[in-house]
Amino acid sequence: MTTHRYPRRMEIKRHRLLEAAQEIFLEKGFHAASMSDIAKKAEVSPPHIYNFYKNKADLAMAVQERMNQEIFDTLKNSMFEERRLIKISVWTIS
Repeated sequence: MTTHRYPRRMEIKRHRLLEAAQEIFLEKGFHAASMSDIAKKAEVSPPHIYNFYKNKADLAMAVQERMNQEIFDTLKNSMFEERRLIKISVWTIS
């Protein structure tokens, strides 16, 4: 991965790539998905993907990590909300 002069712009592109890759992988599966499909959906050139990821497997791992983080955040927020409701219920009953 190279250093870029516009880190915010690159972060936006990385986000678009991950979004596009997740959609394509879920739609077509890993083997049927192509870097061209992902690039097209992310609105970047196929070679540009390699500025961020070594290969399709590396991109798929990044997508998996992102999905895992989303699941973790959802569960954490759900547990936090449940605890808050329990505290409110206990306080209301007291």
